[in-house]
Amino acid sequence: MASIIKKFQPFPDPKTNVTQDKEISLWVPTQWDTKDVQNIFPVPEEWEWEALSSVISEMNITSTLCWIVPPVLQIEPIAYTVARKHGLPLVAISCNSVNLLTEYSKQIHIDFIVTTPTLKDEVLEILPTLSRQPRAIYVIHENLDTITSWNTNVLVFNEVQVIPGITLLWQNLNSVLHQGDKKFLLSSVFSWDFQKDCTSISSTAPNLKLGNIQLLPVLRKCKDGDSICL
Repeated sequence: MASIIKKFQPFPDPKTNVTQDKEISLWVPTQWDTKDVQNIFPVPEEWEWEALSSVISEMNITSTLCWIVPPVLQIEPIAYTVARKHGLPLVAISCNSVNLLTEYSKQIHIDFIVTTPTLKDEVLEILPTLSRQPRAIYVIHENLDTITSWNTNVLVFNEVQVIPGITLLWQNLNSVLHQGDKKFLLSSVFSWDFQKDCTSISSTAPNLKLGNIQLLPVLRKCKDGDSICL
């Protein structure tokens, strides 16, 4: 699929007839297949985000899910699919407007926050201002380097994605309570091959064509054989 990002020079201001020097990035499709209206997203809209769904079930989340994730990932559609499955309202907040959480919390109870490590400081700063604390924060990572401890009493779950929307490693309630940010479950989307000098994965999902991908760094199984210990 072709890139969906194009850069455009902005139009002149109609009042001053002056054009800014910097470019503005716009999200537009460079191709559009009428037979597949979802082809601008990295995964199909019907893709089931099993890790996120499992944590919501395990935590018995019954109130609003708050989505504060950069739109560049383009995985909001599958988040809505998870929310609908569990009968939860979803509120999407711009990454530049995290402070809106305070006002939202006065009107609705936000039970669950999904975000990324780039917004850690903003989310932690706003938590004390909420009318009621969320029960969990779910953090999406692109690599292992961004997994750090959060200084909060709210439970923090981490997920590492191999590409946007596709879970590689994730945490359930047991791993968070007993191992903090050190233990991760293996995604069932892949078959795993652990060798001395490399770790490789291949997709087991028929609609996801990813095979023999070598991961960096080399991952090691925990003693239970079903998880990764960092």
